[in-house]
Amino acid sequence: MGQAIKDSIFKLEGYIGNIGLKVETLQDVQALLYRLRTDMDDAVHKGCERHYFSEYHRSVRVLSELMNHLVDELASNYKQAHELHSSMHEKFVRGGAVS
Repeated sequence: MGQAIKDSIFKLEGYIGNIGLKVETLQDVQALLYRLRTDMDDAVHKGCERHYFSEYHRSVRVLSELMNHLVDELASNYKQAHELHSSMHEKFVRGGAVS
């Protein structure tokens, strides 16, 4: 039973590590989106938004793709961690391995 607990904890640590990496990347995307919004607001204020459209469009397209991948991966990692947590709870808490 002890090895099963160690294996489950090792898997859970991996899932949590993956979730942490995705959260860090999402925070980077958040900062980039804020900067992009500020730059776009400045361009509109100066009346030269047409000059920057293709640059802004490229940035939005890349950030959108990145967000889609991150959210999908984050949801998958969360699901795996949740399933492992449920399994550990069933085996070790309800099963009486942990008192």
